[in-house]
Amino acid sequence: MNLKNRYLYSILFNFSIVSSLSAAEDLTANIVNIDLSAGLLTEINTALPESSVVNQEFLNLSYDPNILLQEDANVGVTFVDEGAGYRNSLGYFTFEQQTFEALSFADIDTNNSGHIGIAELQNIAGVSASMVFNNASKSGAGGSLNAGDTVSLNGAQITPSGENSYDMSGTELFAEGTNIGFFLIQNAWQGGEVQGWDNNSDPLTFYSLDFLNPENSAANTLENPAEDSRHMAMMTTSGANGQVVLGFEDLVRPGGDNDFNDALFIVQTDPVSSMFVNVPSTGEVIALQAAPAQLLGGRVSFAFIAILLLIVLRIKPWLHLQQCKQYIGVVNV
Repeated sequence: MNLKNRYLYSILFNFSIVSSLSAAEDLTANIVNIDLSAGLLTEINTALPESSVVNQEFLNLSYDPNILLQEDANVGVTFVDEGAGYRNSLGYFTFEQQTFEALSFADIDTNNSGHIGIAELQNIAGVSASMVFNNASKSGAGGSLNAGDTVSLNGAQITPSGENSYDMSGTELFAEGTNIGFFLIQNAWQGGEVQGWDNNSDPLTFYSLDFLNPENSAANTLENPAEDSRHMAMMTTSGANGQVVLGFEDLVRPGGDNDFNDALFIVQTDPVSSMFVNVPSTGEVIALQAAPAQLLGGRVSFAFIAILLLIVLRIKPWLHLQQCKQYIGVVNV
């Protein structure tokens, strides 16, 4: 493709992106604030502490940080906190069970930018995306959200019903079998617009589906995402109301602090029994955080043992090198 044609393609592609999206209308017009208990906030902050690397085991692929509805349901999202310097934008998308099964990263990244914009996602048959919070920053930190601010994704009426709890009543429910994922557009709230949604810019977007994230290459798929491509941690709370916590990391990994609390939210369904998730509990996460971190696939442990062996060699130079290799091999299995 020559330079002139490439330029023309870029113009046409960006025009198609903008024309496929309506102006970003989030759900903040109908916010209701619910009371989040000190105990719940402590539970979340202990599981995902600021500037602490999340235990790699918590991010393994046996967990799926997306929601499947087993019954028709109302769905609500509650803002908890943020630990980001960016003014990020939160949204959600619905998809069918087989939507992504035959697709690779390259199939979706149609402009070959190396990352998937929200408009590219919306071009996939069976996917529908909407904004939740155009500006997901808290009050006093570039935004207006307060802990407990809650919205219904399907426009249901929210009625607080005690600490950490609320009821939802609505007629336009999400249908049984609906899959719900979430996305965070990095630093997108600028000048009263959501970049990448309201205009033709293309900011980084991070998704609850790992293989959609920018750490992936062309061949990665739903079943074969790249290492370090997870950007949303999910866990169930200890309460009886079936809530799950979402925690986003808003920098390309493994860069950044990997604490997954750059944007924190709680999701609840009504009825509670409608939500199916395959994720750990906050108690399990806290236990993992207290255990030695298996960072970088055990390479940290290997380095630690190697240092110890070098110390031993200085003390007892007669220790045979082959023995050292055997010790390292045993530890690194």
